Amino acid sequence: MIWSHLGSIALGALLIWPLRPFRILSQCVQNFLARTADPSKGPAHSDDAHTANIKGCLSLFSACLEQAFGKFSKTAYTELVLSGGGGGGFIETSENAFQFLVKSGGSIAHLHGAMLLYEMSGIICITLTSGWVVLILQDKLDMFNDKNSTTTVPFIDYNLGSFYIEDKIASAIVAMVCAFAVSFSWMSMWNHTSDTLLYCVAWNRRQCFEAHERGNHAGIGAVSEYCPQSLRSLIPEHELQAHHEHGLHAHGLGQQGAILAAMEHGAMSAPQAHGGTQVPDYGKSIAGAHAMATRIVG
Repeated sequence: MIWSHLGSIALGALLIWPLRPFRILSQCVQNFLARTADPSKGPAHSDDAHTANIKGCLSLFSACLEQAFGKFSKTAYTELVLSGGGGGGFIETSENAFQFLVKSGGSIAHLHGAMLLYEMSGIICITLTSGWVVLILQDKLDMFNDKNSTTTVPFIDYNLGSFYIEDKIASAIVAMVCAFAVSFSWMSMWNHTSDTLLYCVAWNRRQCFEAHERGNHAGIGAVSEYCPQSLRSLIPEHELQAHHEHGLHAHGLGQQGAILAAMEHGAMSAPQAHGGTQVPDYGKSIAGAHAMATRIVG
């Protein structure tokens, strides 16, 4: 796999990092709007018409950023592995992965990227803590403050020379840069792992649905057989069933029609699956914003 698609992996490494700030900005705006969308979520909600217009502009802005840059993410690597590279190179695979996530709708589309806040918080805390510790050590240890001090390795009596640091601010900045690089590599793993699990749930559901459509009931197992319990508790039960894919197909209506059909299918099947109780329809605002951004960008 690595040798066959080394070029796609390399191209993704060149595109994902520089475009990441645009995706972060888009997700931050979306999360901010989600917090102010419902009066039950806090005093930030307002029914003022001017505020609603500002929210609409921000929603459209974030959707346009997501439409233009959101597809260039590590999710393309997940699609590359699952499809075996049959979807083409990195550009084609990233487009397929992005469209697949959008059409998955519901909780999967909503939860995708939800670990971003934890990732950013972890990176900031580790970086600042490392810089703070470096400043304290530089200030309190004599080996960093005495020009004439020398350090000797115990037991072998080897002189390492002077550890005096003249510009302590510069050394702290270098230490924080190193801490940022290490913490980013560590924390991004959690974000990417959670997004990969969500993507695999949607992919498993699609494969199970297609197997039933072909009459192959001995195909891939149901989502409930593979989905972790911790993740299963975040997704409504009806979205784990293969029949949910029936609402994700709107033949002849194009992409916007498919998204709207998924919204309607989720609204109709949720009460039946949960004894008349409504479950959150996370995909409605995402699908509407995506459809509007697609029309404008196109």
